[in-house]
Amino acid sequence: MLTISLTEYLYWAIFRCKGEYINDSLETAGVCITEVSIHMTQRQMVIFTLLYFLSRLIFYPLILRGEEGIFANIFLYYPPGPEYSQVGRLGGVTIYTLIEHPALIYEVLRHWGMLVNWLVDYSSWPDLWLTILARFSYSLFEYVVWLALIIAWRHLRRDTQPDSMPGEKYKVLLFYCLAVWPASLLNTTNINIDASVGVLTAGLFSVVIFLFSSPKLPSSGLYLLLFFASFFVGFGKNEISLVLLMAIGMCGICLYLGRILKINTVGSAGLLPVMVIAIVGNIAGNYFNYSFDPVNYIAGFNVIHVRSSQTGILGTGGVWIWVKMFLDRLPFIFIHLILWFLSAKRVIRDYNKVKFPALLSFLYGSALFFGYFISYAEVGSRYFEPALAVLMISFLLLHPQLDFSCQGRKWFGYFFILCALHSSAEIISTGVRVLNRPSLLQTRFEIPAEVKDTGCIPILEQADAFYRLDIDYVAYESLRPLVEAQGKKLCPISFTNR
Repeated sequence: MLTISLTEYLYWAIFRCKGEYINDSLETAGVCITEVSIHMTQRQMVIFTLLYFLSRLIFYPLILRGEEGIFANIFLYYPPGPEYSQVGRLGGVTIYTLIEHPALIYEVLRHWGMLVNWLVDYSSWPDLWLTILARFSYSLFEYVVWLALIIAWRHLRRDTQPDSMPGEKYKVLLFYCLAVWPASLLNTTNINIDASVGVLTAGLFSVVIFLFSSPKLPSSGLYLLLFFASFFVGFGKNEISLVLLMAIGMCGICLYLGRILKINTVGSAGLLPVMVIAIVGNIAGNYFNYSFDPVNYIAGFNVIHVRSSQTGILGTGGVWIWVKMFLDRLPFIFIHLILWFLSAKRVIRDYNKVKFPALLSFLYGSALFFGYFISYAEVGSRYFEPALAVLMISFLLLHPQLDFSCQGRKWFGYFFILCALHSSAEIISTGVRVLNRPSLLQTRFEIPAEVKDTGCIPILEQADAFYRLDIDYVAYESLRPLVEAQGKKLCPISFTNR
């Protein structure tokens, strides 16, 4: 079997600029293109998996911070709703409050934790291994999406002509970049809902849409899968469903107008049943989410309203604040912008050939990305993680074959090298920081001497005390009245960010 290394990939990308370079190599080796395609796909999946998890090893044992404690608690100890958010503990009684996002996000995390606990009894594990388990388990969400996409991509390649091997190599390298992209390294090992359930809901739906690009007629089973995938999107944040419905509507309008105006007569074929099933499934999922917990579901829309009205560039005009935020985000959303610009260019240039799976995923990924892009609420790149999966899918659909010029191949090669350097720098710098500061690894929190001496109630991060039934604390200074109502005194200083 032909062995093709990562070094050779980059060699082809940057230096080989004449002729059918890969076909020449394969013919010299006497290997059938179809056979190589199948075998290489299996090897690619193994390489991708190794890259994904090995690159994250240094991040798994890092100490939990802040609100990570809320989500770690839901996963490890699965408190019942509707009050999922731990905000303190007084008199040994843990205090919970509404979490102000749809409850089924956290039910997914609760039941995932129950399954892991059924598989592995971690009740007596030390703090360090609990943190590793929690971070590893959260990182599996995005891995499942990438794995599903790779399998779907492999399935689609079997249904199409295997004559695009040069372009396939670039796509493989792009998957490798996604496995180790610095933002994903941080977001998937940070315990949060956007890079876990958020990626899972939006990503799996888009993978199903990807399957509709097969030249074979869709089966009843695929339509059923579409219904459940769109139903599952309703389990996520309100905005993930909201922009999906908007994207479906916009996709339908664009393609049917294109058909009427005769500028795209092929794109709308098969769209109507997909639109109907996706809309019905998503509305049903949202209704189930609302019925399960109407208070948290409605609160999710209130959060959207507050953030868009107070920190959205369109609503406040805070241009310079946004520019600074954009520059802070740029190293992490650079790959989003590349995928979006390449896909947008293809949509504009070849609109007459664009079919609904490609246009729908492009519009959905664009809406997920720019909905947060125009906000300057937080630098956190985790909000952009669901968009990354969807934009990658739209890129694959809009570029079934990559036929680059010599210059184009060089630019792609430079991008891959830049990604490798950026990812390596993130991993190495984290390793160096851990060596210099072993306190960055998870350790058991010790109550400060001031608290022991005075008996005051400390302000702590949830990450320090969510599982410590022996520690009374509050997470926010605003809980002072609750502390004083119990005849206790709040400590004069905060012990957060230790």
